Formats: sequence, structure tokens, C-alpha cells
Amino acid sequence: MKTYWIGRRENMDIRINHPSISSRHAELVVTDDGRFHLTDCASTNGIYWRHQGLESAIKQAYVGAHDWLLLGQVETTVNKLLALAGKASSPGKVVRNVVTGEIEEGQ
Repeated sequence: MKTYWIGRRENMDIRINHPSISSRHAELVVTDDGRFHLTDCASTNGIYWRHQGLESAIKQAYVGAHDWLLLGQVETTVNKLLALAGKASSPGKVVRNVVTGEIEEGQ
């Protein structure tokens, strides 16, 4: 299993520098069986997902690699997000608080 943090902060695994993206917008987990689980991290502008012809706001869901997603005002897919993960300006491990699960500042 691999977890990617998505957001505007420089220490995110997948950084999207857009004003509609929260500093920590979402978490994307690639499961051991190859599925994609996307979670909104209480972002300001949310996540929308087009599935079976319908668009809906999601808090968390399993999404497909090519499904249309809207993070804030940024249209993307899981594949596009994962491509950005390889281009992160400051890649590295995100350190979380062991009690709250929050990302530790300055890490």
C-alpha cells in the first residue's frame, strides 16, 4: 500500500499550486490490489467525482485511474495525479503525529 498526500504545501507528495487547492487537500491510497482510495481532508473547496455519468461531492471513495475528478477548481484523474507524484519539487517522507495523524509542520 502506498499513500500520497495531495495539496498546495511544498511538502506534499503531490503538489498542486492552485489557489482553490487546500494546503492539505486530499489523501490518495494505492492499495496492494491496485485500487485507488481518495479521501477529502476537510478541504475548503472539496472533491467532485464523475462516476457512471453523475457528478457528486465525495468525502471518500474508491475511484478509477481514468475517472474525472475535480479537486477545488482543478480537473484531473488519478493517473495524472500519480504522474505529478514523480515530479514533486521536494519529494520525501511526510511525518505524521502518531496520535492525531496530522502532518507535522516543518517536516
